[in-house]
Amino acid sequence: MDIDYFYPDVDDRLTSKLVETFGDSWYVEELNVRHLVTNTVKELGLSVESSIDVGCGTGRLVPWVLKEFSPTRSVCLEPDPARLTLATRACHGHYCLPLQGSGTGIPLRDEVVDLVVWSHVIQHIPTYYLDRMFREVHRVMKPGGLVFLMTTHSAGEEYFLLVYDGGDRQEARRVDRETYNRYAAGPVEGYLPVRKFDLRWLESFIEQEGFRIVLKKFYHKLNDCQEEGMEEPGCYLDVAYLLQKGR
Repeated sequence: MDIDYFYPDVDDRLTSKLVETFGDSWYVEELNVRHLVTNTVKELGLSVESSIDVGCGTGRLVPWVLKEFSPTRSVCLEPDPARLTLATRACHGHYCLPLQGSGTGIPLRDEVVDLVVWSHVIQHIPTYYLDRMFREVHRVMKPGGLVFLMTTHSAGEEYFLLVYDGGDRQEARRVDRETYNRYAAGPVEGYLPVRKFDLRWLESFIEQEGFRIVLKKFYHKLNDCQEEGMEEPGCYLDVAYLLQKGR
């Protein structure tokens, strides 16, 4: 593991500017998604004895996992040592094992995890790592285990963005796959590469990797989509899935 790795969105400056455009609704919509996932996991009757947050960042979702599912073994996996330190502090007195590493080589044995949290990671990695990361997540999960996956998406065909600081707001320009992969493989401070997935392709890929989709929810509604109850992909920035590994 390269100890010089860093997350290109230093101090989440770019992410914070995006969140500001949504106001309080950003947090409310994600909170609603988490409630939905919590209830669905409980309805499935899964006992969460162990969990791992793959790419845990600063540990934003760690308290939620510990409170709602009370795993006896919880792992925070993050390649950036500074962010991993913050994630460890987010445990709030609970035992969490911090591990520096990435989803391309999860340092756990086979079939030991009940719940994987995978929040906004796969849209920032080089495209050629995606299948390897899915295989690793599948490997460490128990049969019937669940993955809470959140990512960005497009309203149709896939495309790539390079997000950067535009001063008082976040700005972005479209780039080709090669440019995206270059920035994703060698992070450049102040530039955040974003993959906007074609959901038809992504869902087919998910199933090919040995998962079934239990739950799907669009969230973070865009400002130009005012009609209540709309579930069209073009009206939302993000999508959440609850996936189950085949038995």
